[in-house]
Amino acid sequence: PWTGGLTPLPTQQIVYKGRQKGLGFGAFNDNIRNGLIGSVFDHSAQGFAMGAPFKVDVIKRGVQGSIYDFTDAPSETINYVSSHDNLTLWDKIIDCTPRDSEADRIKMDELAQAVVLTSQGVPFFQGGEEFLRTKQGNDNSYNAGDAINQFDWERKATYQSVFDYYASLIQLRRQHPAFRMTTAQDINDHLHYLDSAPNTIAFTLGEHANGDSWKYILVIYNPNRSEVAFNLPAGEWSVVGTQNKVSDSITAGSMACTILYQE
Repeated sequence: PWTGGLTPLPTQQIVYKGRQKGLGFGAFNDNIRNGLIGSVFDHSAQGFAMGAPFKVDVIKRGVQGSIYDFTDAPSETINYVSSHDNLTLWDKIIDCTPRDSEADRIKMDELAQAVVLTSQGVPFFQGGEEFLRTKQGNDNSYNAGDAINQFDWERKATYQSVFDYYASLIQLRRQHPAFRMTTAQDINDHLHYLDSAPNTIAFTLGEHANGDSWKYILVIYNPNRSEVAFNLPAGEWSVVGTQNKVSDSITAGSMACTILYQE
């Protein structure tokens, strides 16, 4: 199709991102993609997940299901950071962070997908991302053959902790409808941003958003290379994935997504 020439459709029938409003289908959201990982056409470009500045606003719009960007409802945005086209997420991170360790790159990878899976809208990631799929830097692999395109299943054993992290995010989203609101009105009523440190994002979902069993959910994204202190809303909070309970304040880990809840 890339060499298929111009479409014969008249202009009013061509559907670009934004023209899908009210038509019952979604568009791939390259705004949140580029905000999270930088332009896919510039391998050195960094995004929010790598700690790049000036990306907070575009990520916030994506978290809201792009209802203040190009959608009428969250079902109209497909949130993602990589697909079969362009670099895999892992290859993109490697290319744009030449001086970083593998451990830090893994944290960037997990943060990027945490944003996708805690945002309103339809989450998407290509197969193999859950074990850091690589195409050896090939960003247009349609004719590269199995040597590049096949899944290297040994990477699942090597990166089992990454696989488990992805699985835990999917399970969290499935179990908690607060991350799956269906209307712009619900998002406006139940998703609220909080003040947080520079180049971080914090928001609450509640009260019992979209019929969720948790009264309030608090999500903090910190892409920075240092931990940040965050003042919590009133009450005792449980930290997802731990047995910890906190109140008053919490230290949000570096290059990480922290999720808390109140029942």
